[in-house]
Amino acid sequence: MKEKPIIGISIDGVELDYKLLEMLEWVSRTCSQRKAADKVGITVQVFNRRILKFEDKLGFKLVKSSKSGSELTPEGAKILKKYHEYKNLLEESERILIAAGYISSQLMMALIEAYKLEAALYTCSDDEAYHLSKKCRLDLIALDDPLIAFRNNLDFIPIAYDHLALIPGDKIQKINELNNARFVAVENSSQRLAWRILREKGIKFKIAKKVKSPFQAFEIVQNNPKLYTFLNASKFPGNDILKNETRHVISIIPFNERINDFIDFISNKGQSTIQKEGFERIK
Repeated sequence: MKEKPIIGISIDGVELDYKLLEMLEWVSRTCSQRKAADKVGITVQVFNRRILKFEDKLGFKLVKSSKSGSELTPEGAKILKKYHEYKNLLEESERILIAAGYISSQLMMALIEAYKLEAALYTCSDDEAYHLSKKCRLDLIALDDPLIAFRNNLDFIPIAYDHLALIPGDKIQKINELNNARFVAVENSSQRLAWRILREKGIKFKIAKKVKSPFQAFEIVQNNPKLYTFLNASKFPGNDILKNETRHVISIIPFNERINDFIDFISNKGQSTIQKEGFERIK
């Protein structure tokens, strides 16, 4: 079964259906309302009436005509541009499209290379990956932390284990030595596990700075010996003082059946690649 997205746009509360948008498309291409009417399979009279109807609703012109032909007004051209943007987002790409969290993206790149998959990979936060999945036709997202999947009742597939390491941690022997420590936090990350454990153990601590990515957090603590952070041990080896307590899954959420073979590879032969990348195998 082949799917094709049909797109409409709401402008100031006026619903413009895909038929009208296709009409604007053909006016732009042919510079003729008569030819555009032929392309969409209606008479020029019906074509003109539909254009006028929506111009009246919107309060501005969509098409202007002269002796040399017809063209879109600046407002009409702006609507057509927005239509193209939405259409490009929704149409299925020939390449596999994947969005992944900062940690899982490096793992996905290794798996893509191992499988020799033609894919475009977008690196972002878990929140941004989930947001993208709702806006465009992604084939798969990979999450550093399954929390978003739990919150949104999404079925996810665990593909690896990881845990958090304390950085820097060379001088810390016991957890209570972190009392009154100051930390750099990565927003919406698996660090939530570390913060929960510290609170449960009665450790007082302060979040001195919040950043978007683990790489920013790592750079900051490297340059400031008075700050700590917890980061994924797969990419940032450090003190494993909370290894068991912060063990969590790296997961994927597929949206398209065309990647079923790739998912099967990840779950089976790809596990050796996962281990080479510093993660724990899921099986």
